Amino acid sequence: MAEIQINYEIERRDFAEANAAIHRASRRSYLDLCVILGAALLLLLLPFAYREPGTAWMYPYLVVPFVAYLLYLSILWASPFLSGIVSYRRTNLAGRKYKAHFLPAEVRVSGEYIVWIHHWPSFRIIREAKNLFIFYDGISMYIFAKRYFTAAQMEDLRQLLKEAHAATQSDLAVNRIP
Repeated sequence: MAEIQINYEIERRDFAEANAAIHRASRRSYLDLCVILGAALLLLLLPFAYREPGTAWMYPYLVVPFVAYLLYLSILWASPFLSGIVSYRRTNLAGRKYKAHFLPAEVRVSGEYIVWIHHWPSFRIIREAKNLFIFYDGISMYIFAKRYFTAAQMEDLRQLLKEAHAATQSDLAVNRIP
């Protein structure tokens, strides 16, 4: 099988879609969301517990911005796609060009000043979404939009993924996301 090579960029929508796919695959606990919402509720109610009876009392409105921030965090936690849209700007990916080489033994991704080399078993999760191939090593996501592949390259990559999985007998998860 020949080497597959693409030049690509990661756009905001690609990042958001990949973020949502990886979060679905990671099986996060909703206990985290309950803790954040519980903290917001506790913060709202705490001033009532410490007011002195029989004296003039005003609610300390300073807690409201903190509660609003906790609610914002819970919304981002509950919606990884929205979180990806919001956090894309901070990733410094806009306008960056990358080159990816898919080989039978490894994947090489080159940026302007750096090269990441991964052997196939190093990826904990590999997902094929509607518009993307997403490779996740537990720390970093490698996002490859299908628009940069030809139809033949996509089929070659799918075959390469099957062969790499069969060769390593690892827990490489190759799934399609509807």
